[in-house]
Amino acid sequence: MKHEVKFDYGLLYRGETDSNDNVYGTAVCKLTDNDLREIRKAVREGKVKKYINELPEKIVKKFECAISEAVCKSGEFDGYDSYCDEYEEVYNVNLPEDLLKLLPKDCQEILNYTPSEEPADNSSTQSEDAQEQPQAEEEVTYIDDDGQPDVPEWEVSEEGEELYLVMKQEYFDKIVEGTKQIEYREIKNSTYKRYIEVDKKGNPCIDEEALQGLESTDMAYLMYINRCPYIPKDVRYLSLGVGYNKDRDTAKVEVGGIGFESGYGQKGNPCWIIKYFIKKVLEVNRGKK
Repeated sequence: MKHEVKFDYGLLYRGETDSNDNVYGTAVCKLTDNDLREIRKAVREGKVKKYINELPEKIVKKFECAISEAVCKSGEFDGYDSYCDEYEEVYNVNLPEDLLKLLPKDCQEILNYTPSEEPADNSSTQSEDAQEQPQAEEEVTYIDDDGQPDVPEWEVSEEGEELYLVMKQEYFDKIVEGTKQIEYREIKNSTYKRYIEVDKKGNPCIDEEALQGLESTDMAYLMYINRCPYIPKDVRYLSLGVGYNKDRDTAKVEVGGIGFESGYGQKGNPCWIIKYFIKKVLEVNRGKK
């Protein structure tokens, strides 16, 4: 889903002159749900305090492109090349209200933003059905294995599939108890087709949008900036089992989102790790002891 964020920008004249030569305007930046997840994560980690240029690099690039597009459409310049040498684009403006409104309450509180109250509707003709609108489901706060908050990058659909995972008893018990909210799996050459989308030839599908505006698409660089190019399979449920015995403990959990991170595999090799954010334990079956 695309979200349009309107914001003000300024072009600061590089020459020795007064402020009358500066150029100001309004632009519109289009953000995706994945962009908003990255922003929420950065806010919760304390990386974003007040300004646009504090946002994740990929998001800042989108604001830069929106400014360039708005300037070129304004008619004041013939094109990007006609102003970029003489003017410096100013990004350290306050986070726009259109963006702050899209953030959950906890992020708004961190950024000291209080939404303006909507005018009260005193109409006596409002129906009971309208007064009792169902509340939107609250966003779940996930905690990783290091005790830090984490945010899924990808949503899952109602039609998502079920994935079977085998694990050790200690991890199974923690998931059932609710003390382990994220399940991690190394993406190996022998198992990647279980976790990510592939084309007809069996090659990983690439998320082209995630690579836009980057200095390089080399895998080593992507791992360095923690920007995974893969697209996860749409997994709605995890079916968990302890080992392979007939009488093993099993459980079914609902997945609230999926993410990736760069890390190291069991053999110490650099790899991508897929993360399943566990929203709810649906059923637990204890095997015979």
